[in-house]
Amino acid sequence: GEIDDAESLKELLEQPKEGNLEFHCVIRKVLKKAKVKILVGDQVRLSSLDWVQTSAMVVDVMDRQLELAEPKVANVDLALLVFALVTPDPSVELMTRFTVSLAKAGIPFCIIMNKADMVGEDTCREWEERISSWGHDVQCVSVKTSEGLDTLRAVLKDKVTVLCGPSGVGKSSIINWMLSNDCGDVDAGGVDVLKDVLGQGGRGRARGRSQDGLVKNEQLQSVQSVSSRSGSGKQTTRTVSLLRLPGGGLLADTPGFSKATLQNVKSTDLSSCFPEIQRALDKSPCKFSNCKHLNEPGCSVGDEWERYSQYVDLLSELEDEEEEMRKKGKYRTAGESVEKSKDSTKGRRMEFKFKSKRYRKENRRTARQNLGDEFL
Repeated sequence: GEIDDAESLKELLEQPKEGNLEFHCVIRKVLKKAKVKILVGDQVRLSSLDWVQTSAMVVDVMDRQLELAEPKVANVDLALLVFALVTPDPSVELMTRFTVSLAKAGIPFCIIMNKADMVGEDTCREWEERISSWGHDVQCVSVKTSEGLDTLRAVLKDKVTVLCGPSGVGKSSIINWMLSNDCGDVDAGGVDVLKDVLGQGGRGRARGRSQDGLVKNEQLQSVQSVSSRSGSGKQTTRTVSLLRLPGGGLLADTPGFSKATLQNVKSTDLSSCFPEIQRALDKSPCKFSNCKHLNEPGCSVGDEWERYSQYVDLLSELEDEEEEMRKKGKYRTAGESVEKSKDSTKGRRMEFKFKSKRYRKENRRTARQNLGDEFL
C-alpha cells in the first residue's frame, strides 16, 4: 500500500548516489504512431516518473547531434572500429565501408587492430603505417597481453563510445577486459595517437533504452572462438547494449556486421569520406567542380593511391543503387517534416503529421469529378 511505497522511496533516497538512476520506460503511443525511432544513446524527455518502481514514460526525443545507421546508435562521442590482425584476417574492403559510414555520420573514430600477440611487431608496424597513410588514426592492442588497452581506457573515460566491426575480432573481449580490470587513476599520458579524433566529451544525457539499455558491470559479454570451417567470427552479441565503465564513461557493445551499410551515403558525398582525396584536393583542386575523380581530364586526384579500387567500387555501387531508386520513384531526398502547425484557441501549436490513409474510401464528389475528367 501507500506505507510500503513510502518506505521504498525512503530507502531509495537514502542509498548512496553511485551513478545515474535507471528507469524502465515505455514509449508514448503518439510517438509509436508517428514512427519515431528511439535509439540507444538518444536524449529523451520523461514523464509519469515512478520513483518507487523506477518506471517512466518517454514523451519526446530530443534532436540528435550524431546518428550512425549501422549499428543504430546516436549521440556518441567516439567510435572504435575494431579489426583483428589475424583470424579473421583484416579486409581493406570492409574496413573502407566502415570508415566511409562513420565519416559520413560525422563521428570521430579510431581503428583498433586487435590480437597483436598473435603476430610479430613487423606486422603491427606495417598495418599502423598503412592505415595512417590513408589518413585514419590506428592503434594495435592485445587482450591477452593487455598491450595498448590502458591507453585506450584513458581515452574512453567520461565519454560515450561505440565499438563496431565484424564478428570474431574481439570486441566483446575488449569490453570484458575494460569491465573486469581495476582502473584506479588512469594515466592519460601517451594518448597522442587518439587525441585528434576526440570530440567534445563529458556530455550528460538521458538515454533511450530501445533495445538492451544500460547493463550492469557484472554482466560480462559472452565470447566465442572463430569458426574453424569458414575462418570468420561467430556472432555472439545480438543487440546494442550500453555498459558503464568502472573508470567513468559508457561503452556501447554492438553486433558484428559482415557488410557495413551505406544507406545514408550519396554518390556525390563519397569523395569527402576519403582523406586521401581531400589531401589531393587541398594541394590542387580539380579543373571541374563535378569531377568524380575517375581519371577525368583535369582531375588532380589520380589513381595512384592504395584505396582507389575501393573508391571506384563504392562509387559504382552507390550510383547503381540511386539509378534503381530513380526508376522506382524512391530516390532518397531530404527527410520530410514529421510535424505540422495547427491553430487552436490557445494559439498555434505543433502536432505530429501522420501519413494519409492508403485505403481510405474515395468520397462520391471526388469520384464524380474523376469520372467526368475521363470523358473530356
